[in-house]
Amino acid sequence: YDILQCYALSETVLGTMTLPYSKCYEGLATGIYEEFRKNNIPLNMGYIRGSKERIKAVTRKFYRFAIVSKFAAKQAIQKGEPLEIALDFGKNTYVSEHVVVFSSENSNQKIENKKVAIDYNSIDQYLLTLEIIKGKNVHLVEMQGFQILLALRKGIVDVGVWNLDELNDKDYSDLTFSRLKKNQKIDDMTSAVVIVHKEDESLQAYFNQSVEVRRIIEIQNQVKNNEIIPQY
Repeated sequence: YDILQCYALSETVLGTMTLPYSKCYEGLATGIYEEFRKNNIPLNMGYIRGSKERIKAVTRKFYRFAIVSKFAAKQAIQKGEPLEIALDFGKNTYVSEHVVVFSSENSNQKIENKKVAIDYNSIDQYLLTLEIIKGKNVHLVEMQGFQILLALRKGIVDVGVWNLDELNDKDYSDLTFSRLKKNQKIDDMTSAVVIVHKEDESLQAYFNQSVEVRRIIEIQNQVKNNEIIPQY
């Protein structure tokens, strides 16, 4: 099987994920590279912002796989995109949790009549933002997700939904946050999955039979705990 696998995947496999700006993502990238190395499969990861763009990259066959949240993957599949979930890493592997973050000037945590950050390319961030502003009068400010915390600090926006990982990894103690109510959708947004094109049977088989999810999560945790240096 190994010989067949190497033959079927003899060319460099192109994968894509978000920019590894948090320990959580750095750990995921390190674990995936390590698994490919262990299986002697050459891998090249491209870093694309926004789950919509990563999904498009796989459906158009520019990349053979992408890492997105389980929620984003399920949404795309429900809309009829020719995708399969090849691996599911489980809860808290994509982000630990999403929170509503407030600027230091907005420490009373008001949303009404405030400037709220929104990233139309991130399915999760976009939908969570729509939920927190429902029925409220706000001014939406479009920006890329990774810019939200800095924009809050500079007072460009007053409110933004973002992940707790980056808030903790970098010193944003001047910003306050409130937690979102847990439900299945919120859980799916914290779960990392690998999506592949429906027609890409050799890669699906490789992920199903040769990749150890448990090992990738182990490496991710070691990176998060500063036990190993991330390599990707």
